[in-house]
Amino acid sequence: MSQNFYFEPDSRLQLIDKILHLLRYSDFLVVVSGPKGSGKTSVAKKLAVESLTSDIRQIRISLREETSASQLMALAAKALGADVTNDDPLTQLHAHSRALHEVHQHLLILIDNAEWLNDEAIELLAGLLVSGTGMPKVILAGEPAIKTRLASLAVGELLEGKIHFEELHPFTLDEAKEFIKLRFPNQPALKAKQLKSVFKSSEGFPGRLTDAVSEIHRSGGQAAPTKRPTAFPLPLPHMIGMAAVLVSVLGIATWQFMPEDSQAVQENSDDPKSRMSVPLRVAVPEEEVLATTESAPVIRNTLSERLERQEKLRQGELIPPLPEGNETKSELSKKLDQALADSTLNTPAPAPAPAPAPAPAPAPAPAPAPAPAPAPAPAPAPAPAPAVVESAAKKAPTKTSSKVEQTKLDVVKSPGLKGDSDKSKGVSPWLKEKELLNWPASAFTLQVLGARSEESVEKFIASLDSRDRLYYFKTVLSGKPWHVVVYGQYASKAAASRAITGLPKELRKLGPWPRSVKGIHQDIQKK
Repeated sequence: MSQNFYFEPDSRLQLIDKILHLLRYSDFLVVVSGPKGSGKTSVAKKLAVESLTSDIRQIRISLREETSASQLMALAAKALGADVTNDDPLTQLHAHSRALHEVHQHLLILIDNAEWLNDEAIELLAGLLVSGTGMPKVILAGEPAIKTRLASLAVGELLEGKIHFEELHPFTLDEAKEFIKLRFPNQPALKAKQLKSVFKSSEGFPGRLTDAVSEIHRSGGQAAPTKRPTAFPLPLPHMIGMAAVLVSVLGIATWQFMPEDSQAVQENSDDPKSRMSVPLRVAVPEEEVLATTESAPVIRNTLSERLERQEKLRQGELIPPLPEGNETKSELSKKLDQALADSTLNTPAPAPAPAPAPAPAPAPAPAPAPAPAPAPAPAPAPAPAPAVVESAAKKAPTKTSSKVEQTKLDVVKSPGLKGDSDKSKGVSPWLKEKELLNWPASAFTLQVLGARSEESVEKFIASLDSRDRLYYFKTVLSGKPWHVVVYGQYASKAAASRAITGLPKELRKLGPWPRSVKGIHQDIQKK
């Protein structure tokens, strides 16, 4: 893993650019605060790399214990390669800053873990900024307690409010997921459950996320050592014994509650004495009895025909057609049952060789209810507007055919508001460099925002409710375009500082700071 890794999510967008702009164009004391693991050291390292130019001399100090003013001066002299004298620490810092200013360089003091500074050391840095000798710059990165310390020492009043605080907030879950992916590119991705567990334990701060994920990868991909679940809650021999006991109890219960009637029925069925003979009396006409002795084949034919007819009745071949009147289903079923009973019990004796009766036609199925008429189809929607525009473009007279085709394509591709927006593209209404150049150089204004992208600046201004006193201009920073947004014009720096409290809330939270119009004129002329 790279120790210089820096991740800038949406919640910390343009943080580095904003601090660098403050360092270059103001004499503010910049304080970056956040809890342990919030990424203060990463921000400090990134600032050190980005601010390393030919006109800046850096003093980078990372504290590990309580540091006094003399100890801080010794560390600063060591970083500058100068000798430590017995003079007052503030005097020595003034001398170093003045010497660098004479060779067109500025002193930048960047202190990490600034909560280890004692009161004397903090007052030393504040005194350096108040004097302004050599235009030094100071950045403090520490835990939130540093803000309380500065307030208790009245550093804000000493510096006339020229302090800018930047508080580092935790990542969201999506930002944490992207951070882990970029921080550990060669490691397998975490599962969703592991990601939620890591995010919860780290509270979304990058340093804690790094430690938690590193621990997971060192332990083989397990978020925490947990006991592997087994298939059985008890050892296998105990489970087999318990299963045998349960089967035995189940068998005994089944035998106890088995009914004894089935055995008695079986025994009675095997006893011949228990059998009963019931005579079956069949009423046979006397004529048929006499005829039986004379013509047995005829009787067999008659019986076979009766059986065949009864079978047809059972199969529904002789069922009369259903009436088409208003008879109910129960009446039809009663008539059908009566017809079956009559044909079965009172069947007349057939002729010696009767011909089989033809099967009646099957009952016609009842006519289904007419389906409701479908609703009429809705009228087709009118043709879209682009088609009308296109047809109009076809009829419009043009000078050449190629121009006609080009115009038609442009109109079809850019219907509605998009065409209007293309026409309105041009100079932004908030780009008022000419007005800014006409302002007196002795005046002051409030700088609100600086960004590389012109589109982001215009979107920012358009999103505000109050835009009357907003201006922005273009300049160059580190060889690249830089867009700066300012607010209002004030007669003095003190008046501009007092006006900060009266700004809208959406502007105050950006930390505006007073800036001279003379410096703005110089920036505009850099282009």
